[in-house]
Amino acid sequence: MKKKYILVCNQINANKKKLKSIKKLEDLIRRENFIEVFYSNSLEDAEKIYGNFKNKNFDYLIVVGGDGSFNFAINKIIKYNLEDKILGYIPSGTANILRYEAKIPEKADYILNFLTLSKLKKINLVQINENYFFLMAGIGFDAKIVASINTKIKKYLGKIIFFLKGIWHFLFLKNNKIEVEINSEKIMANWVLCTNSKYYAGPYSITNETNILWLRPTHPLRDIEKFEEAYSMFNNEIFDSVCLVTPVDSRVYKDVNGFLEPFDNSLKYKSMWRRQEVTKAFKIYHGEFFRMPNEYNPNFLGDKVGYVEMSQLCSFDIDDSDDLDYLNKRIKTGMYDKFIH
Repeated sequence: MKKKYILVCNQINANKKKLKSIKKLEDLIRRENFIEVFYSNSLEDAEKIYGNFKNKNFDYLIVVGGDGSFNFAINKIIKYNLEDKILGYIPSGTANILRYEAKIPEKADYILNFLTLSKLKKINLVQINENYFFLMAGIGFDAKIVASINTKIKKYLGKIIFFLKGIWHFLFLKNNKIEVEINSEKIMANWVLCTNSKYYAGPYSITNETNILWLRPTHPLRDIEKFEEAYSMFNNEIFDSVCLVTPVDSRVYKDVNGFLEPFDNSLKYKSMWRRQEVTKAFKIYHGEFFRMPNEYNPNFLGDKVGYVEMSQLCSFDIDDSDDLDYLNKRIKTGMYDKFIH
């Protein structure tokens, strides 16, 4: 079934080479799908174009422009309740940070495959007053530089205009201090950058720290709500890592020099115990949020390991084909519907 594409191109920063590439992409899409193309030369043009989308029927909205153009599109999609549409991006701006984050190719043929064949991904948004951003927001020195740049000059000078303006502001203009309060701690700063990206001003990395979610295909049953809770805990930075766990019966024994002893030493001199008497025990390996160490570290989960408990149903572990066959039969009963994604 043919899909309906809408392509919005910001011509303010697009050069002839990029516009030629866009035309080729348009022709490629038109071979098997429907496409409408809109060009904007000003903020007023863009406002009018997106305002008309409320009454249009389409599947994909492809934005051609820089990170600012994409951010503008996100805010209009939310404003006009178009969140059910699939949003794509073709980089043609100055920094194109999203291109590096999403690893978007440059050639039209590759871009088309990227837009149509790639798996869809959700991105986190941050709201400031009535506006949203997806990459970063700056206050102070950074914001002054961006606000002072003429878009026509930026089209011809490219990234160098940011460097020149930065030198000018640093040498000749007064930069006021900003008081920032984070977790009840007040800090004085010249510049505040809130970022959802590890890149800045293009392909330049501003952080070496990488957060990782480790998932194992042999533990396929997952509670998404619990994963979101774990990620929220992990972002609070109280814990070095946060694990998704399922409860296990801790009334088990260990071998000590050929003799059995309970794992829980407090029960060493009892022959029978109730489950309520023993220390809680959990099984991990369902998913772990942790920070990638700079070098090999066998204790990569760290010393402060938090946890979020999932249902016992999520504990199923596939070790062989018999386990897989058994799981498939149980799935057909519907009992695992909440945990299959």
